[in-house]
Amino acid sequence: MRSIFQYHSSHNSQSRKLSVGVLFLGFVIQLVFLFTSIIGPQVKAVWGVRKLQSLERSAYLSFGDSFSSYISFLQEHVPLDATLVIPRQEGDYVLGHVGIMQYYMIPREIANCASDAIVEDCIRNLGGTNTYILAVGKFPPQEQALLRKNYVAFDEYRGVYVPRD
Repeated sequence: MRSIFQYHSSHNSQSRKLSVGVLFLGFVIQLVFLFTSIIGPQVKAVWGVRKLQSLERSAYLSFGDSFSSYISFLQEHVPLDATLVIPRQEGDYVLGHVGIMQYYMIPREIANCASDAIVEDCIRNLGGTNTYILAVGKFPPQEQALLRKNYVAFDEYRGVYVPRD
């Protein structure tokens, strides 16, 4: 009986070592996958951001590369002493949020159409030489904005309406 017990005990030991080895190998494979496909690219992206100015870095880390690029585009096309009209927050939460846009566009004045105003009427009255209109999606109605402004495209979805010279 003792010899059977000793055989059984050594077999369990080998089986246990094999199980631990397989688990360790699985752990190593998952660790390699984690670093190469998830952590590595994130570290690389964050490391690349360190050279950006604080406002650009904030836009990039908060809302992504596309938003950061669009804010840079707006800052190039909208003078510091201008008024920028943004859509209502219901249309685009980030680009329509007065607080967020004021933070990124400071010292420019940020305005939006009143929630009870008809957008077409509001846009029709914004023809000042120092008023710019943020264009995103269907805001503002193109036919109204083009009566007094020129359109400068950023991409197929966004741009800015600038005063005519």
